[in-house]
Amino acid sequence: MLKSFFISSYILVAHLILIMSIHQLLTAGFNWYAFGLFISSAPVVLLFDGLMLTKSKARTDKSLSFFTLMIFIGFGFILFGNWVNDGFKAINLILESTVPIGWLLYLYWYSSFGNRRNSILKVGNKLPNLSLVDLSQNNFETNQLTGAPSILLFYRGNWCPLCMAQIKEIAADYQQLADRGVQVVMVSPQPQHYTQKLAKRFKAPLIFLQDLDNKAAKYLGICVENGLPLGMQMLGYDSDVPMPTLIITDANGNIVFTDLTNNYRVRPEPATFLRVLDQLRT
Repeated sequence: MLKSFFISSYILVAHLILIMSIHQLLTAGFNWYAFGLFISSAPVVLLFDGLMLTKSKARTDKSLSFFTLMIFIGFGFILFGNWVNDGFKAINLILESTVPIGWLLYLYWYSSFGNRRNSILKVGNKLPNLSLVDLSQNNFETNQLTGAPSILLFYRGNWCPLCMAQIKEIAADYQQLADRGVQVVMVSPQPQHYTQKLAKRFKAPLIFLQDLDNKAAKYLGICVENGLPLGMQMLGYDSDVPMPTLIITDANGNIVFTDLTNNYRVRPEPATFLRVLDQLRT
């Protein structure tokens, strides 16, 4: 619940600080303090708004070095502006530290899932039979996938821009996957109407399935309680979300590859699982 509240609040605060800094620069003219507020908050807004609006990036680097550098350069300007003007006040410094401290929390706490050791999804294990629901509201058992290699991607929902970009990447490479005889399965707990809307965007015959109440994700140990950003519940999404997880099975349903990323922004490139699939053919 804490992470859910944090991310929604942090993005909102960064937007408010950016608006306030622009207002100060336009009405009072240039000053180092307002300029620092602008430089420190703009990268946060640029990152999150850019991801949400374009939904074109399936991953970022772990450290987001450029954004981190700009945020702390901006904070340096804020401190300089305080020194030039009225000096430092403890209460002001706490408020002015919101963006850089929040950024560090975002990088090293919010983005991380910690240790994702998972005995069920070990390479070599047989994928357990999971009961899911297809777009026609029919039950779908994952043991139906035997007979050909399969990719299963557990994604968080249409609200997640990185998930949407990752699915788009896989759909773009579908012909390469089809040439290898691969079945591609997308699994999410989100309401059916969101999944149906998503499925219509792609011509590739991906198999979209619903994981009702996250039962499969919970069984596999890849579910995060209250992982949905606060406020998204009003759109009908479940508060619990799966951690982004990619599983590849062979024709017998045995797991040959899993990506259990410990950072939701770090995800495998399509070339990675294409290599795995090619190894199955040798």
